[in-house]
Amino acid sequence: MGRYKAQRSINAFAKAISYIILVLLFVGLIGALIYLFVRPEGMFVRYGNEIIADNGKNVDVVIGGDVVTFVIENNFGWGAYSVDDCSVTIIPYVDAAHNFEFFVDGENTTFSFSDVKDFSAAFTENGGSVLVTSNGTFDLVFRHKDILSVLETIYGEDKVTVPFLVDICSYPYFAISVTSPDASENIIIPFRCGICITLDPSEVVF
Repeated sequence: MGRYKAQRSINAFAKAISYIILVLLFVGLIGALIYLFVRPEGMFVRYGNEIIADNGKNVDVVIGGDVVTFVIENNFGWGAYSVDDCSVTIIPYVDAAHNFEFFVDGENTTFSFSDVKDFSAAFTENGGSVLVTSNGTFDLVFRHKDILSVLETIYGEDKVTVPFLVDICSYPYFAISVTSPDASENIIIPFRCGICITLDPSEVVF
């Protein structure tokens, strides 16, 4: 009788193990199918655990000199090139309603924000271009809290006049432009570069 109970226990344990294995295989299969059908085709950018492959994907970042690392990858490989042949540029990202003009001392003219070709110097550690490493990573530095400090990085301190408040924390005035080495693929990632803090019901924002 004892041997019978022991055999039943072994059989029950084996069934439980088999059931667990089947569940794990099913979950793995579902995961594999999701990966095959959802994974991006070609070039994409990783931001933390987020995969960005479509243009217009907004990214919220933290200000205060924080360095944020992005990674460029490609499911199809790079062919005759390598990932560090990709180019990354910070560009203006505004529609007609958010575009504005600003004045630069000594230039005797006003400039349209949307006409500025490259803001990379305002978002890099050394004030130069964005560098892509052989691992596909590139770093951006978010030290600016307002549009004036960004423009002064490009045109010089105390040389820029902005006629009205431009709230860079509530709208993505800038975007990361990632271009493949052969220029066949381009990903535009708009970003807000500030933290909005509501002080009272009147919604005063810094």
